[in-house]
Amino acid sequence: MELFAQFAVVLIILTSSSMLLFRQWRVCLFMLALQYIGIFILISLSWSLEMAIVKLLTGWVAAAVLGFSMASITLSPQPSLKSANLQPILHSETLIYFSLVGLVLLVVFSVVPAFLSWEVGISPQQVYGGFALMVISALHLTLTQHPFRLFLGLLSFLSGVEVIYAAIEGSVLVAALFTVIQLSLALAGSYLIVGYPLQES
Repeated sequence: MELFAQFAVVLIILTSSSMLLFRQWRVCLFMLALQYIGIFILISLSWSLEMAIVKLLTGWVAAAVLGFSMASITLSPQPSLKSANLQPILHSETLIYFSLVGLVLLVVFSVVPAFLSWEVGISPQQVYGGFALMVISALHLTLTQHPFRLFLGLLSFLSGVEVIYAAIEGSVLVAALFTVIQLSLALAGSYLIVGYPLQES
C-alpha cells in the first residue's frame, strides 16, 4: 500500500503542476480527473473505501460540471462567448512557472518533516500529498483571473485540505460537508464561467 501512496503523491504533484502549465481546458480537466485518483488513494489510507469512492465520484462530477460549462462556451454561436477561451501560455512564462513550482515544493519538503514530528502516527504520504496540493493550488490561484482556472485551483486546494484532514480525523459528517462544498464550488464556477465573457463584452 505504501507504494500506491507514493505513486499517488507523484501523481498529485504532476497533475497539479500540469494544470498550472497547460491552458487547454480539456487537458486541465483530464489532469483534474487524474488528480482525484491520487486523492482517492491517499484518502483510502485513513477513511473507509466507501468514503474514498464517494470522494472520487464527487470530484469527477465537479470536473464534469466545469467541463460542460466550458464546452457550452466553445460551441456557442456568440462570438463574445467563443472569445472566452483560455489564452495560450508563453514559452517565457513556462520557465517561470516551473521555477515557482520547484520553489514551493522545496518549501513543502522542508516543512513536512517538522509537521510529522509534531503529529505522530499519520501517513507521511498523506501529509506530503496534501501540502503539495495546497501550495501548488494556492500558487495557481495567484496567477490567474479566469473563473475556470480559479475554480480548478479552489477545488484542488479544498482536496489538499481534505487529504490532510483525512490523515488526522475520520468524521463522516465533515466528509459530507467537504462533498457539499465541492459540489457547490463546481456549480458556482459553472455559473461564473458562462457569465464571464458576457461581463467582458
